[in-house]
Amino acid sequence: MTISAYLLMCLIYGTTFLAIKLGMMEGFAPFFFAGIRFAAAGLLVIGCLLAVKAALPRSKRAYVDLIRLGICMTFLPFAALYWGEQHISSGFAALLTAFGPISVFLFGLLLERKRSAALQWLGILLAMFGLYLVVLPNLDIGVSAAWILSAAVILLSEVAYAWGAIFSKRLLSQGITPMAMNGFQMFFGSLGLLLLSLIWEPEPLPSAATPTAIGSLLYLILFGSLASGLYYWLIKRTNPLFPSTWLYVSPVIALVVGYLVLGEPIYPLSAAGTVLVIAGVVLTNLPDWKDGRRRIPTTESTR
Repeated sequence: MTISAYLLMCLIYGTTFLAIKLGMMEGFAPFFFAGIRFAAAGLLVIGCLLAVKAALPRSKRAYVDLIRLGICMTFLPFAALYWGEQHISSGFAALLTAFGPISVFLFGLLLERKRSAALQWLGILLAMFGLYLVVLPNLDIGVSAAWILSAAVILLSEVAYAWGAIFSKRLLSQGITPMAMNGFQMFFGSLGLLLLSLIWEPEPLPSAATPTAIGSLLYLILFGSLASGLYYWLIKRTNPLFPSTWLYVSPVIALVVGYLVLGEPIYPLSAAGTVLVIAGVVLTNLPDWKDGRRRIPTTESTR
């Protein structure tokens, strides 16, 4: 069940790159596109929870924590990514986002005082190098002041993302459900994105509501919210590092989807990098998977 959920999450996240690209090609402004996506997805999840009378957070402290989570997991990473890609290539941006799982791993070592395994370090380095090979054929680096600032902003946003992943584990242990966390953090994070759009984007909407524009937005709202829900479910069931490795796997999926839908080329070097990414993800999570199997009671397998 855990591996199936992880693969489905990676598949959805990997295809969202195409949906984002198609939506922006149709005329959506970046901040508005991201903001409206997460606002609608968050409200949809919250509405479903209200419809089935599911338990929602009650304390003010819980909502303050969810606002902080929304800033770290939605607002900062997506604002940085969308802004940064104006000055750096999408391939290099994908490479920079791979700093997220590394940050999660390092935060886990510092905050939980866990002893690092050599196998996990090898897996992280292998996945990073594999991702580099994946994006290398399309890697266009033209260093400038804007390039340096964009790269720095994306890297810092991934540190915030990692802190949010660790923090979400703590909130889940306090009784907040994965779906409630997903809905509220997406909604709160979307408010910052929409504010940026209001300030910097005078024409946020496409000139015409084409089927492609509407379809890409609906896909991001519906399937993107499902992937986010799976992400928090996986954090609760495993650890913050394991689901965060989607940042390694999804660019590979995006590469394949781009080839199938848009005819974008796949190079032999990228194919070799894909194998290294998968091997790296397995090695990174192998110690935790083994530990998790030892700790999960046998009665859980019947749920």
